[in-house]
Amino acid sequence: MQRFLYHLFRFSHAVQRSLSRRFTPRGLTVLGGCISSALIGLDTNQSLAYQIFTLLASMLAVAIAASQLFRFRFRATRSLPRFGTVGLPMKYKILIQHQTRRAQTGLQLFEEISEAYPSFPEFTRQTGSSRKPQRGQGQSRSYSHWFRYVFQRRRAIANPVNLPLLPPNRQSEVTVEITPLQRGLLRLTGLTVACSDPLGLAKACRTLALCPNRS
Repeated sequence: MQRFLYHLFRFSHAVQRSLSRRFTPRGLTVLGGCISSALIGLDTNQSLAYQIFTLLASMLAVAIAASQLFRFRFRATRSLPRFGTVGLPMKYKILIQHQTRRAQTGLQLFEEISEAYPSFPEFTRQTGSSRKPQRGQGQSRSYSHWFRYVFQRRRAIANPVNLPLLPPNRQSEVTVEITPLQRGLLRLTGLTVACSDPLGLAKACRTLALCPNRS
């Protein structure tokens, strides 16, 4: 049972992270309304809920389809400092080479930071060290331990950066700010450029793995 919960929590955390990256806050609201109306619409007498579900699902389908039309090719180079200080923002430059013939605007840049998931022995040790939960509270308490562990083990915070207008086949320089939260090696696994659809619900993402250049 513990191993099943471990993999379930990892999967749910990955899904939550993917949804927050693939949908805008407005899109997450529409997605939540779609799921809620679908559950209520299981009762065939609730015709209004079915109509709301149809409308919201159609909006999401159009937004997701429109986001797939996003075409963007880029190369990027980081200029990272060798050292940072825990708790203090660290600024550095990223050089983006836009490789399409059309100017792009309204893009966001995300740093991909390696997640610090607990191993299965660490998970069982933490959940087993607490008092025996009452019936029906075991899973929620285990998930609270999981969430607390992942939150405390975050390596850094990097807020998304709104990119300026990128001219076609040109290079642009942007400043990124990242705040280290733990001592040790910080692993940046890639850069993601995201663009929202015209409805502002879904986002198309393009990720590029790259090696940093240290200044």
